[in-house]
Amino acid sequence: MLDISYGYSSLQTTFNEDFNQKVIKWGYDNIPDDILYIDPEHTGLGRENEIHLTVLYGIATRSPELIKNVFKNEKPFVIQLGDINCFRNEQYDVIKIHVHGGQSLGRLHKIAQNDIKHKTIYDNFEPHITIAYVKPTCANEVICRSPVNVFTGTTVEVNSLLFSCIDGTRHQILLNNSR
Repeated sequence: MLDISYGYSSLQTTFNEDFNQKVIKWGYDNIPDDILYIDPEHTGLGRENEIHLTVLYGIATRSPELIKNVFKNEKPFVIQLGDINCFRNEQYDVIKIHVHGGQSLGRLHKIAQNDIKHKTIYDNFEPHITIAYVKPTCANEVICRSPVNVFTGTTVEVNSLLFSCIDGTRHQILLNNSR
């Protein structure tokens, strides 16, 4: 469930349960509990148990109908996964799977940016699937000793989006030919 203390709604892709479980299992197999970053104010940090790719964060609207209308003509598409690597900041490292989304994912992000009122939180769109948040500099330990190419080249179909509203509600948006 979306941690409403983040302050914004988001639009995400969703994946099938088999893929979700493979990503979660990799995290449990390769990331020790004692290096997880846990922030009591943001309960969504630590291990990611709802595998997704964020298309746009910082959405100001609470209207799922507006979001559904924006994407009513979008079709399912395929993303390709890359290596497991990380983002770093002062608070924590993010262990993630790099995503090659191609034109479809980039177009989806641009549509969302142009047609949905939002606050720009991140300057660049860097498609990724978060596996876990770990203590600063601990990602190196995981990356150096773990199989980081297990998902490389894997393709995953995106059939739907998920609008996670700031009020905690979640709304699935089926892409055009996935009904």
